[in-house]
Parts: sequence; C-alpha cells; structure tokens
Amino acid sequence: MKAFKSTFLKFNLDPELISLPAVDYEPSKDEFKKYDRIIFSGSEFSFEGKNETEEVRRTAREIAERFKDFVFKLKEHSTPSLAICFGHQLWAYLHNSKVAQIEEMGKAGTFKVFLTDEGKTSPILKNLQSEFYAGYMHQDAACAKPKKARILAQGHRCKYAMLDYGNNSLTTQFHPEFSKEALQKRKELYPKYFENQIEPQSDFKDTSEAQKILRNFIIEL
Repeated sequence: MKAFKSTFLKFNLDPELISLPAVDYEPSKDEFKKYDRIIFSGSEFSFEGKNETEEVRRTAREIAERFKDFVFKLKEHSTPSLAICFGHQLWAYLHNSKVAQIEEMGKAGTFKVFLTDEGKTSPILKNLQSEFYAGYMHQDAACAKPKKARILAQGHRCKYAMLDYGNNSLTTQFHPEFSKEALQKRKELYPKYFENQIEPQSDFKDTSEAQKILRNFIIEL
C-alpha cells in the first residue's frame, strides 16, 4: 500500500485507498460497484513456486476460486482494473493460461519493457516512452497468452509483460508501483527473490517511466 501511495503522490494524486486482503476475503459478484477503480496487487502466494510450500500453492488456488466469479463479472463491466504480478498471474490462470515457475522467465530487479504497436495507442500507456525500465519480483509467470487478451508490452524474458483483456481490464507482470528505491528495499527484505538470477544486477535502473502507468490508470481510464 505504501508504494502505491508514494507513486500516486508523485503525480499529485491522492486517491482514497482501501486494502482488502485476498487471503481471507470473499467478494460478491457485484463487489466492484462499490469502487471507482480496482487494483489486484502482488502477493507472497504462488501457483507453482518451486521454492514455496504446498500450503502457499494451495492458497493461491483457493484465492483464484473465490475470485473467479468476481473477475469475470468485472471484465464485463467498465470499472477500470489493474492486476499486478500475482494479480496478472491470477487473471491468466482464470483464463486457462498455464502459470508456472520457469527459470528463464522469473526475475527480480529492473528490466527493460518494450511497447507493442497496440500498447503505443493504449490510454494506460499514454505518453510513455516506447522502451522503459520496470521493477520485477516474481517466480511464476503466464506461459501463454490468454484467449482474446492483447499484448501491450513485452520484455526480453517476459513475452506477456502487459495484457489488455478489454473493457478497461489490464494486467502487468511488472510492478508499476515500484520506484528504484522501493525495489532496493525489497531486496533487503526478500533476498531469496534476487539470488541466483539469470541476469544478476549490481544496481537498479530508474523506474519512473513505468510509474506513469498508475498516473494514467487514474487520469486516462
């Protein structure tokens, strides 16, 4: 929540933020009607996470089951939603895309993202550079593009960095709320995510361009 608050304030935005923990929350199908916008954030849960316990994996599946009706009802509506990291994987999982931990796809740090032609015309990516650095911190990844989803951004090892499911339903594998400093702090708190990386990083790049996505989420949608 703190990272989101800091990023919004960076753009002189101060929306009221309400946090609802997915682990013990069961939304009604029409829950989205209570809110102007909805963000599915990252979490410690994992659908396959080979370094995680079966309890963690089971909890991820239970969350998916509880949120299934809500997600599909939300997708039919026009309420803007942005699903990030675990949220991105959750949406892919519910749309029958395989979500798995594959060594070359998992990563933690700052990595370059490239807009696709469709991404360059999307309101959520308005005024962003065609290439920018974004903060990543994940093990699992969507291994196939969900049916009818459009790819808005990709990376060298992240084919589905950002997806558009239509009707203001968007997802990102990277964290648009992470500043360079916030990511450095997470490296101190969760070192296991940063160990044994295929592309080890001694320093992190500036992610302010990626943070504009949260500005656009409020202003443009």
